[in-house]
Amino acid sequence: MSSVVPPAAWSGARRVPVSNAVLGTGVYVATAIMFFGGLVSAYLVLRAGSPAWPPAGQPRLPVAITGANTLVLLASGLCVWWARRAAQLQSRTRALHAAIVLGFVFVGVQGIEWIRLVGYGLRASGGSYGATFYTIVGAHAVHALGGIAMLVVTSRFVRAGRGDLPAALLYWGFVVLLWPVLYALVYLV
Repeated sequence: MSSVVPPAAWSGARRVPVSNAVLGTGVYVATAIMFFGGLVSAYLVLRAGSPAWPPAGQPRLPVAITGANTLVLLASGLCVWWARRAAQLQSRTRALHAAIVLGFVFVGVQGIEWIRLVGYGLRASGGSYGATFYTIVGAHAVHALGGIAMLVVTSRFVRAGRGDLPAALLYWGFVVLLWPVLYALVYLV
């Protein structure tokens, strides 16, 4: 009869397992990175094949307001990081609430800008410029709304002493760090 030696005994050190929430979030973030990689690839191919980008007659994107809004999202990411580092429960929940409010501000400003762009004639049905803009930025907005929902649920669990803040930090960190890349690509380049 052979005895089974657990993997932790192989190295002599006890390993702390990754929580299911962090593992699941990590798998989701990996698939979302592939999803956005596909969107960005399609954008680059369409842009490279276009004689002018943006096409004549299309409105220019609001670079300044979106740049300021990018700072709002980055501040939200810092709040989640602070929540993870906070030792006191009250500080942790306050930082999460600040992150949630800033996340809503970010999505709200994007929504206002979209309404203005539609008013100026930028539509998804108007060609590849509008279609790729709304697809990429809209997909990010959907992920941001999902992240805000995750932060709301996490803040409730944290307040009850059961939250998995590392999973929320991983997901919100993905949303926050992806945006400057998309902003630079879609708005600046």
